[in-house]
Amino acid sequence: MAEEQHNLELTATLLNINPGKNESLKTACRTLADYSEYTARIREKAKTLPIEQAVEETIDSCIREGILAEFLKQNRSEAINMSIFEYDEEKHMQQERAEHYANGHRDGMAEGSIKKLSQNIKSLMQTMDLSEEQAMDALQVPKSDRKAVKPLL
Repeated sequence: MAEEQHNLELTATLLNINPGKNESLKTACRTLADYSEYTARIREKAKTLPIEQAVEETIDSCIREGILAEFLKQNRSEAINMSIFEYDEEKHMQQERAEHYANGHRDGMAEGSIKKLSQNIKSLMQTMDLSEEQAMDALQVPKSDRKAVKPLL
C-alpha cells in the first residue's frame, strides 16, 4: 500500500502580552494576565540578579501574591527550568538580531560606498574623458574593489 502524503498550511497569530499590550485580552483571561506579570517580573529582576535567583525570587513573590500560585507550587522545578531556558533563549535571540542588524548595516554601508564610488568614477570618466581603469587609478581604487565597482559603471 502506497503512503499518502499530506500537506498542511498553518497561519498563526501572535499577540503581545507584555505589560501595556492587549489589556482587554488579559482582562478576559486571568491566567494569561498572571503569566504576563510573571515574565515581566523575571525580566525586571534579571536586570540586577543572576537569572536563577531572579526566577526563584519571582516564583516566591508570585506564590505569596496569588499569581499563578497553584501552578507554581505544583510545578516549581519545571517552572524554574523552563523560565531560565526561555530567558536564555530570548537573550540569545536578541543578541542574534543585534548581530544580524550590525551585519546588514555594515553590508548596506559598503554597498552604498561602492555605489558612491561608481558615481565618482563615472563622473571622472565623463569630465576628464578617462577610461574606467584610468579613473579608478586616479581615485586610487584598490584592485580588490574594482571587481565590485565594474558592474555599476
